[in-house]
Amino acid sequence: MLLYLVKHSRPDIANYVRELSKVLDGPSKASYREMLRCIQYVLDSKDMGLKIEPTGTVGEPWVIVCFTDSDHAGDPVTWRSVSGFIIYVHGGVPMVWRSRANKCVAPSSSETE
Repeated sequence: MLLYLVKHSRPDIANYVRELSKVLDGPSKASYREMLRCIQYVLDSKDMGLKIEPTGTVGEPWVIVCFTDSDHAGDPVTWRSVSGFIIYVHGGVPMVWRSRANKCVAPSSSETE
């Protein structure tokens, strides 16, 4: 359920769900409580959202801004880096985003990026 929400409407819980998915093969009571906490957050914030509406004059070109970043060996267990990007359209409306762990271990931070 949480993965579906991340993919379709709730990018704000993506990192939370990624961390929860690491303990799927051996969940503990603490991870179960964290999952319930995430679900409670989703329920409490279900009426919040982004309104996508162009501003300015008709025919004015939209401004597209992209940010990307990664950490170097951010996961202390596998030493894999997490990379991500977000694309904003027309004054700060997030349209596309992604975050994922890299498939291999990078020996330097420049290779990670």
